[in-house]
Amino acid sequence: MNTSKQLFTHISSDDELTLSLVEVDVPEPKAHEVVVKMEASPINPSDMWPMFGPANLSKALLSDDKSVLTAPLYPGMLSRIKLRLDQTLPIGNEGAGVVVAAGDSEQAQALMGKTVALF
Repeated sequence: MNTSKQLFTHISSDDELTLSLVEVDVPEPKAHEVVVKMEASPINPSDMWPMFGPANLSKALLSDDKSVLTAPLYPGMLSRIKLRLDQTLPIGNEGAGVVVAAGDSEQAQALMGKTVALF
């Protein structure tokens, strides 16, 4: 199984936001699926709230290996985001890249090596 990196965000009930780049397993594609090596991925304004939420970025700290950013929440914000607390959420759902693996369906195989956009 191959690995890749994925961006995640987490807001703890201890008033802290964590944005992390994590190594994840990339499963073998099912018959109708493809794996895309991402070569371009936008950060849209709508991504900013899930990424940084109510964090005070002026007090953010970046880990030595630059894979984790932590920041305290602005005072009083915790009560506004109760449904999101203590959940790790993936960030990003758009991009473009090359299909590097495909399931065995004819449609999936037809995309091998092609540049595709994902929305």
